[in-house]
Amino acid sequence: MKEKVTDYELLDCGIEHSQYFQGVGTAFSKFDYAYVGVGDDYGEAINDALEQAACSGHEVPITDEELQADIDATNDVSCSDEEYHDEIYYYAAVRVKVDTAPDVDKESFYDEELAKEFVENLTPTECILFRDKLRERIIRDSITN
Repeated sequence: MKEKVTDYELLDCGIEHSQYFQGVGTAFSKFDYAYVGVGDDYGEAINDALEQAACSGHEVPITDEELQADIDATNDVSCSDEEYHDEIYYYAAVRVKVDTAPDVDKESFYDEELAKEFVENLTPTECILFRDKLRERIIRDSITN
């Protein structure tokens, strides 16, 4: 299932031995998912992380020019240098925030039977999220219209 990515962050995690890499997460951040990529350099690693995100249905809205500028801005360290041995890799990550509001067709939402069925199938947590996102959309729509 594809979810709309509303924000993202590219992380340069650097070079680490595979046994000691601590990983990347989303705790205490505004992001919902984290994807880690590995490679011989930052370019390979960040492309791997973006591919991991895409395979999970999260297409990161970054242009090729923006990605290349980010790659060019990092250092030129590569794990393919002779000083590194087999289990040393370059790590990079992408963290994404997605739009979690359920897509509701405005016309069918006002159908009383369908609305009742929709609401009855929501968990209490989904009800709260739906209410909050619906408020956000109503406010956003009133501002933009």
